[in-house]
Amino acid sequence: MKSWFFLGPVLLFPFMLLLVLGAIPDLSPYLNAHVGGVYLRAQLLNAIVPYVFSDSLGWAIVDWYRTAGTGGQLSLHTLVAWNINLVLMPFLYIIGQAYIGFSNWSTRTGYDYQRRGVK
Repeated sequence: MKSWFFLGPVLLFPFMLLLVLGAIPDLSPYLNAHVGGVYLRAQLLNAIVPYVFSDSLGWAIVDWYRTAGTGGQLSLHTLVAWNINLVLMPFLYIIGQAYIGFSNWSTRTGYDYQRRGVK
């Protein structure tokens, strides 16, 4: 039988995926292509922050991000990734609850068929 004890870490999957992809070092000087986490961090920040906050505060955060070091960029990326995960969490919960319900129903039905076969 499935439970949230085993399925709970799935709720953190989008956060961990965005965090790992954003932490990839920049490889563009070596590959002559835009590859690396710095581009993902910049795109997420430019796509989300100006629209969530007021104009002056949003653009102030974007300007701060441009002048911040790698640690500051990663910390702001962590907050943006966490907020994306919080938005997705109700949908992930509904999907997880449906998966648990279906999995437990199918297991219970299988046991019922076995019990009837033994009788």
